[in-house]
Amino acid sequence: MSVSNNPTQASRLSEFLAEQSGARPSGAARAAGPAFAGALEQALLEAGFRPGEFRVSARPAPGPSGARGAEVMVTFLESTPAAAAEPVQDGGGGELPPYDPRLGPRISRDMWTEALLTEDLPAELLRNVQDPADLLRARIERLRQPTNAKVVSGYDGTETPINPSFLSTRAQAEAVREKLIALGLEAGEIQEVEVAGGPFATDWADEERRMYTINGLNVGLILERYAAFPKEYADRMIRDEIRLLTGTEA
Repeated sequence: MSVSNNPTQASRLSEFLAEQSGARPSGAARAAGPAFAGALEQALLEAGFRPGEFRVSARPAPGPSGARGAEVMVTFLESTPAAAAEPVQDGGGGELPPYDPRLGPRISRDMWTEALLTEDLPAELLRNVQDPADLLRARIERLRQPTNAKVVSGYDGTETPINPSFLSTRAQAEAVREKLIALGLEAGEIQEVEVAGGPFATDWADEERRMYTINGLNVGLILERYAAFPKEYADRMIRDEIRLLTGTEA
């Protein structure tokens, strides 16, 4: 883990991780890859750190006995005083109050817009939200709409609900593919994955969503990544994930 530029924040991070160590499995701190980096970013945001104050990155690194693992680094950035800004636009073009360093975050829950809950969320906009953790939870809930779809066993007729996190519409899949292309990543064709096979059958009921993948990445989970993190961090995590999956630079 790399910590730089701000000793006060570094100490605060150490205290936070120390508090968490007793509540989490001992191997959690050694977990490799973007999943741990993403969880750490979320933990730092919930602990009171703001987007733009730190950067979390993951890169491949050799582990014990030559095993392949990942190194997760946290770098604290020098804060620069922000001047009062013009009103900012949310993802849907709605006008929200600008961030003012003299006032602090100004976007309260009653000011949330539909675009704020569904569109990509820039880090600067999240910085101006009074309760960012609450907003991020609400964004994820918007995606995890309940579903009546289930897998039915041909053996005994038992039914297993399908996790809505894995589901997305075709339009959402096409938008994610365009997003990957805009990031300069290779984006193959959209694939619809069979949820069940053999003696098991899928009962979609009234569900219109399906399980789509692009380059082996589940579209629903990509959407949740952008719901749970600011766009800049989600972009970086997607690049890192593709790099680790393919063993190439993204």
